[in-house]
Amino acid sequence: MPKVSQDNRTKKWRLKLSLNKKQIMFSFGSNKREALKLERRINSILDDSIQRLHLEKLIDNGKAEGVSNKELIQRILVNPDVSKAVTQEEKIEPEKLLESIDKFIAKKYEAFKTDSISNATFENYKNSLKKLKEFVEYKNLSFVDDFNEEVGNEFAFFLKDTKKLSNGSVSSYFNQCRVYFQWLIKSNLTALKNNPLPKKKVIKRKLNFTINDFFSLIDYMESKNPNERLIQFLQFALKTGWRISEITGINLETDVDWENEVVLRSGKTDKIKKPYQLINGSIAHLREWKARNVSNYAFSLKNGHKADKSRLGKNIKKYCLEAGLKAHILVHNLRRLFITTQMEQGANSNDIATYLGVSIRMVEQVYNATKQEDSATRLGKFSTIFQKEKQ
Repeated sequence: MPKVSQDNRTKKWRLKLSLNKKQIMFSFGSNKREALKLERRINSILDDSIQRLHLEKLIDNGKAEGVSNKELIQRILVNPDVSKAVTQEEKIEPEKLLESIDKFIAKKYEAFKTDSISNATFENYKNSLKKLKEFVEYKNLSFVDDFNEEVGNEFAFFLKDTKKLSNGSVSSYFNQCRVYFQWLIKSNLTALKNNPLPKKKVIKRKLNFTINDFFSLIDYMESKNPNERLIQFLQFALKTGWRISEITGINLETDVDWENEVVLRSGKTDKIKKPYQLINGSIAHLREWKARNVSNYAFSLKNGHKADKSRLGKNIKKYCLEAGLKAHILVHNLRRLFITTQMEQGANSNDIATYLGVSIRMVEQVYNATKQEDSATRLGKFSTIFQKEKQ
């Protein structure tokens, strides 16, 4: 990194730069302002690995030409992008994908060896590009230019479905691989003009269980030695669409207005609890649980502690397997099932967003899933308050 300092003897300002194991000194006389200006400029260049290479080439060319210190400083300030100075002979034609990926990994390894990037950063690049290589081999892609935006979307689904990665992991891999494609474009190794990978990719997994699956699970649980706490929790979760923490955090003594069927609830971004109207007869499940007098918290454990997500998930999975359901009902996906079912019945996305305390975009693009053909048979158990009365 560049460092501005003042010579104790001559009182002249200078900038010392370590670049690719070379020590370079720029002298500014009494012009501290110019030294700081160059320091800021070089710092911005070093943030980009491609521009860093351009800077190295610019300095090497300047030294070879024997330009003055002042002229070299001006070249850096005015035009640090040496790509304009690269000759046609140096431009490389689009090459094979796998070879270019290996070349990029080698470049990042060199950056790691020179302490330009940390070991953790290098490993992140390495792992991300390993996934990209697997996809390239899976799709049998040969050249860089074959990787367009459509293929980029397929890469996202490959990570999501084949590799079973979360949205966060997909976004992380995308960010690392975007740098690789950006390097290809800036280095003239491809005819691609735009990065084929989107900046942020959110893959919406299809809802893999239906209303019928839910009621089949409830029927099975009721036919066996029933786990009343879990049954009440599942029904309340589906009828309200609330998050697990919002449900298990309900204090039956202080948070519930039993007469008006209102609950004080704090959402993910709420700093204080806000009143929310209970719908679909969900108040009955809270009343039944309160009558059991287990603890002040809704659907708590036998010892009175709050129910936790991990234990709930394991118990639900166990019952799904016993009931022979192909799809396992994930607790948070009950929120998606709630929204999907409400919208199928004609509910307005703005009303749902207001009720759940999320954005309309979250309702329409993230939580809402594809229509379910088999959900109509037992919807009598599951009415909506959002449905408008027929005129």
